[in-house]
Amino acid sequence: MGAPKMHGPQWPDAPVVGVDLGGSAMRAVLVRNGKVVDKAVGPGGNYAIDAGVFQPLADLIAHWRPHAVGVGSPGVSAREQALAIESQLSQALACRVVAHGDIAAAVLGAHGGHRGAIVAAGTGSFAAAWDGADQWTRTGGHGFILGDEGSAYWIGREVLSGLLRTSDQEIGFRPPDDQLRAAVLDRLAASNLKEAAVAVTRSAGRREALASLAPLLDEFPDSAVAADVSARAIEGLVSIALSTQSKSGVGNFRVHGGVLSGTKIGARVAHRLDAQPPMYSAAFGAALFTSRITLPELE
Repeated sequence: MGAPKMHGPQWPDAPVVGVDLGGSAMRAVLVRNGKVVDKAVGPGGNYAIDAGVFQPLADLIAHWRPHAVGVGSPGVSAREQALAIESQLSQALACRVVAHGDIAAAVLGAHGGHRGAIVAAGTGSFAAAWDGADQWTRTGGHGFILGDEGSAYWIGREVLSGLLRTSDQEIGFRPPDDQLRAAVLDRLAASNLKEAAVAVTRSAGRREALASLAPLLDEFPDSAVAADVSARAIEGLVSIALSTQSKSGVGNFRVHGGVLSGTKIGARVAHRLDAQPPMYSAAFGAALFTSRITLPELE
């Protein structure tokens, strides 16, 4: 995927807004002269499957009266997709809008607009790197149906799936797994595992329910199901990171996303990769889209 050609931050004098349009939430920042002066959070969405995200986004940031807006959105890999976002929002906000994929926003934010790599795990997951000139490399990020190993949605799905398998294979749950089972049912507002499975299957396009189970891994570390999912999540995330490093030659990693922030999985992934937390957010990275004369190059 193409991305903006950037050679160090060059902010305009007027205020700009950056938006990270995530699956669980949209996060926006108001930036003046390279510094974040205000923040806002709204409901999540995915442009690729939900065109209804545009109006809530416009409502979230219109009061800032920005000079320009940068949007990092999942599902944007072609110029026509970026144009659709730009057209909708520029009409609603009466300002210039620059849209690109959320991966470029995350990398640029994590390294403050400079060379670097990230491994990210939020609602989805991926690893990516930028060489500081025009070479971008990505591994993973294929979406919740075909990929996103180690993401919050993937973790939730694997936890519920593991509990279902345990229920099928054994007469009763061991105490740690039974405690995990009770917490899962509480989060999903279900009376039993089969009811929970039916509910999440019927709402497969809405990822929030399963993604909400990810924090349970730290709450129930003695559960065999939780331990197994944690180990596989770590290996999956480290694998895509090392693949990205091998392809790009860029190895200064930062970890990004809720699954890797203040969690045991995050600590172990960071240790394996000698990675640091991000310098700035993906929303700040999206604001960087507006700070260059050269626009993003998309297929």
